[in-house]
Amino acid sequence: MMRAIIILLVLGLNNAGLSAQSVQVVGAVKQVKQLGQLDGQVKLDTLAGQNLYGLGPLAYLRGEVLLWNDIAYVSEVIGGKDSVKVIPTVQAPFLVYTSVANWGDFQAISQPITTLDQLRQAVEQLASATGKSLDEPFPFILRGKARTVTYHVMDKPEGQVEHNPNLHQQAKRFFTLAHEEVTLLGFYSRHHQGIFTHHGSFIHVHVINQAKTRMGHLDELHFLAGTLSLSLPL
Repeated sequence: MMRAIIILLVLGLNNAGLSAQSVQVVGAVKQVKQLGQLDGQVKLDTLAGQNLYGLGPLAYLRGEVLLWNDIAYVSEVIGGKDSVKVIPTVQAPFLVYTSVANWGDFQAISQPITTLDQLRQAVEQLASATGKSLDEPFPFILRGKARTVTYHVMDKPEGQVEHNPNLHQQAKRFFTLAHEEVTLLGFYSRHHQGIFTHHGSFIHVHVINQAKTRMGHLDELHFLAGTLSLSLPL
């Protein structure tokens, strides 16, 4: 299969690396899910810039990756449970990332959030209120005590070369956190479905618990009114 690398850049680069609030993508969701491009298209310790935040799957879909202020957290399924390690040299077939030196104050979300669509709407409302354009991609952080969150960690069988959307779904291992403080890193875009959001969605979000021992791709969530807060880049 011909190797294809998609690099999407919004708001530009400077000579020192990523400029503040730019969003960059290596690889693409659709290349992984539909075309089976699973090898490491990007090595996280080679990324230019500082204060980097990003997310994507682990190479060969053997886990999930969360890049948080230059630290690469990797979640893998071991013995039926998810386990998180810091692995600076981790590789990913797809990664969306950005550089943010300063985040704004956290703003409480007043309404209950029980679906991903409600989360998307809340992000849009608070982003618009700060004057941020919804036509440009941007990252966001959420923090709060979840009633429940459900997430998955990719765990494709080792040695399984074939890949398609059905096998992609079968490789997901689902986990739930209840009554825990969690942090969510997300990326928003109306225009990049299949690139760094999935088809039918404007957001791509990973969740990690406070102890940094559980992490994965967010699938479901339930926060009571006022228990979840949002921060955007300054």
